[in-house]
Amino acid sequence: MLTKAKILIITNRSLASAPRVIREIAALKSDFEVTVYGEGKLVDSDIRTYDFNKELEVPFFDKVLRKLILAVKRKPTIYLLPFLYLKLKKILKKEQPDIVIIHEPDWLVYLKTLKSKLGFKVTLNAHEYYPLEFEDRPGWMETMGKYYDKLYDKYLHEADLLINVCDSIRNKCIEVYNKDSIVIPNAASFYENIKVIKTEAGNPIRMIHHGSSIRERRLEIMIEAVEGLGSGYQLDLMLVDTDKNYHKELEKRVIESSNVRIVSPVPFNQIVPFLNQYDVGVFNLPPNNFNYKVALPNKLFEFIQARLAILISPSIEMKKIVEQYDLGYITQGFSAADFRTATVGLNADKINKFKENAHSSAGKLSAECYNQQLLIAFKSF
Repeated sequence: MLTKAKILIITNRSLASAPRVIREIAALKSDFEVTVYGEGKLVDSDIRTYDFNKELEVPFFDKVLRKLILAVKRKPTIYLLPFLYLKLKKILKKEQPDIVIIHEPDWLVYLKTLKSKLGFKVTLNAHEYYPLEFEDRPGWMETMGKYYDKLYDKYLHEADLLINVCDSIRNKCIEVYNKDSIVIPNAASFYENIKVIKTEAGNPIRMIHHGSSIRERRLEIMIEAVEGLGSGYQLDLMLVDTDKNYHKELEKRVIESSNVRIVSPVPFNQIVPFLNQYDVGVFNLPPNNFNYKVALPNKLFEFIQARLAILISPSIEMKKIVEQYDLGYITQGFSAADFRTATVGLNADKINKFKENAHSSAGKLSAECYNQQLLIAFKSF
């Protein structure tokens, strides 16, 4: 019997609610021996996991050193924390992986030396284009922006495989850093048993948006748009209170609304079945930064698996998918007026057509389909 190659996944993200990490593990666990160092535990999995916050916590001396460096440099700087390096080296010697997958690019600094010493390949599964992640925030480009630009320029080539979430980010990495990648979108798993629920003419059109309460996303635009449409349209926002102050502002905003409400989030594996009861999945995302301009988020693919019609703003990558598969409407712009205009164009017949198109496209746009590319890439190592 052939021994499976070993994969070690390192991430500081929650293993219960990080879709890209969860789907990566699901894609690889049958063909590889997978071990994960992450936050918390995987739901319903027999994969060997370790608590990132315990096993890779920054040691006290390194915390002091980090504060001293920041005090002297007065800006984020690329360097090795020596005791954290020793911790990571000990883990790698114990696990003896053939491939190490990281989800945060900062680990490239540590793995540059260790991969040649210990003989493993490095994969960066990037969730964003980090050098421009928060370019719209005052002062960010002069601090963290410069840090990630230098990190990418000096260390991105240390990754034997780079994975990006969309073509626009792949092209940006080629253009700026001369580093190619494969593209694996944040596609949801295929839900074979989810069926189309027909939208009945005369009933209120029920819309759903799910995700995080993040101020830069300006969720109040969708609220304003739907509130102005009256009782024929209803909008539910299923939100995780990532920004607690902003979340409270949104709760206060809709408390007396007759057709917009905030509903409690459901567990990750229940998102698609929960969405299935609605008519339209919606997402208006102002292009505040590069990552927002080219966003191709989990929720788009979850709308598709839930067999919903889709209404989105004209974001480059989302627009390509919606147009190619005729899945819904795209607004002219990013304002409440643009969103409202597109919404009133919806009716039961159009919604049902888009739902059927989502149903016929669900297999092609599922994680299982994209995961074949991931397996091919890893098996080529």
